Amino acid sequence: MRYLIPILLAAAALCVLYLFGGGLCLLRLTTGIPCPGCGMTRALLSALRGDFAAALAFHPLWWTLPLLALLLFRSVFPAAVSRVLSRLHISEAAYLRAEQITAVLLTAACLLVWILRLAGGWDGIHP
Repeated sequence: MRYLIPILLAAAALCVLYLFGGGLCLLRLTTGIPCPGCGMTRALLSALRGDFAAALAFHPLWWTLPLLALLLFRSVFPAAVSRVLSRLHISEAAYLRAEQITAVLLTAACLLVWILRLAGGWDGIHP
C-alpha cells in the first residue's frame, strides 16, 4: 500500500509526458538518443494485437516484460512471494540467486540490443 502513491504519481507523470512531451522516453526527449527500452510500449501493443513480427521489429526483447513484472512484483509484495516460495518448497536464497541472474541477463541483453540498434542507425521511432 505504501507504493500506491508513488506508482500513481509515476503514472500521472508518464501521461503528462506522453500527452504534452511528444513521448514517454525521457532520454530521447532530452538528448535525442533513444533509450534501451525505446519501442517496448509499441512492441507490447503490437503483440497484444497478435502482430508478433511488428512487436519484434519495435523491440526484440518485448517478450521479457513478464519477467520484469515478476521482479517488480517481488519488490512490491515480498510477503506474498515468500508464502508462494514456501508452498513450492523453494528456498529464499535460491530464488534470490535466480532473480539476480535474471536481472543481470536481462540488463545485458537490453544493453546489447541498444548498442546494436544505435550502431545500425535506429532513431528510436521506426523499427
